[in-house]
Amino acid sequence: MKFKDMEVNLIYGGLSYENGEFIKNNHYSNSIARGCMLNFELVHNNILIGLAMVGEPVSNRCQDKYSLFGGKVMELKRLCLIDDTPKNSESFFLGKIMKIIQKETDVEVILSYADPEFDHSGVIYKAANFDIIGREQYPSVKYRLGDRAYHKRQLYGDSKTSKMLKEALALGILEKIHCKPKHIYTYRFKRKYGVFSNDKVDYINHKANKLEDVFIGEL
Repeated sequence: MKFKDMEVNLIYGGLSYENGEFIKNNHYSNSIARGCMLNFELVHNNILIGLAMVGEPVSNRCQDKYSLFGGKVMELKRLCLIDDTPKNSESFFLGKIMKIIQKETDVEVILSYADPEFDHSGVIYKAANFDIIGREQYPSVKYRLGDRAYHKRQLYGDSKTSKMLKEALALGILEKIHCKPKHIYTYRFKRKYGVFSNDKVDYINHKANKLEDVFIGEL
């Protein structure tokens, strides 16, 4: 399997059932992400070997926190490949995705997180020229029921999952977990409002780290 035989495509119209199952089977979260308008497939000889999902961050405050010029901030929420791929395939896939977003959208910043709970430090982001912002200021909170972990957001609302978690909480069988703070990365596109200098990158990193609000990513 060689990179020259791989193709990256922007998926229009949302994920198919098959693509959703691919994410569930190959991403460590075993789930798809909600609200993703930009989805990408990595194909080798017409066979699907990778998928990525990009959408709006959960918190609308990320816009003010990470944008310098008022451009759109999007979050890379899922990226996964099959195990049988060459070394550096994730960074290759990610680099191609950034080129497509640069060409096809007006997005200013792509935000992503590396989760140390799964031994992720962000190596693929560094290789794809992302800037490291730092870590979340506070540990994220999840809940464990049986052998599955749920984000704290899933405890609220009227969904079947929310009702199940509330019942488990009332019964005292829902375990609260404090996770390690995630690594935060951003990729900034060079657009008509100017080329980002190192000073501007330093400024936005400083600005992001000074804010007290902490936003939890999904990757």
